[in-house]
Amino acid sequence: MTCCSQPQSHEEHDINLCNPTKPPCPTCKNLGSVVKPLTPKHTLKAEFRSHVNEHGHYHFCESPSCPVVYYDALSESVFTQDQLINRVTIKDDHPKTPLCYCFKVLKEDALKELAQQGTTDVIAMIQERMKKHGCQCEKLNPRGGCCLQDIKQWLAQQGIHPESQSTPSSGCGCGS
Repeated sequence: MTCCSQPQSHEEHDINLCNPTKPPCPTCKNLGSVVKPLTPKHTLKAEFRSHVNEHGHYHFCESPSCPVVYYDALSESVFTQDQLINRVTIKDDHPKTPLCYCFKVLKEDALKELAQQGTTDVIAMIQERMKKHGCQCEKLNPRGGCCLQDIKQWLAQQGIHPESQSTPSSGCGCGS
């Protein structure tokens, strides 16, 4: 099919096949961010990895309340939270949810530090580990990029002002 040269059906118009860079999530209809097939391939449970098309056009659903994590509007492929190895930072409030997937920092780690000290140095700690060990955000973070922005947003929800946390201007340097 040559998508733009032929009239579109109602369904094709809804998923915008002529501009696959920003199709909406098929469940919540919010726009998702592009992720390489490498990301779902590494973050999905083993039994779902064979369903990832290495040439697919995957997106990460940005909506915290939507169960969809990855979708490919062209192939109508959808992967949900229960199909992933880990919980998703922006979609799960459970204390065992990772804040940083590379260094296995959980929400409960930051919450414990908050309870004990009234603040947390989670961002500085992650940055220090990145200097020593690098990161694998593209493979390990379901978002397919740096976790620091999600951590800053979560800290703000906890009453910690993210601007008081030091972060590099360009994220972690992992290609966020």
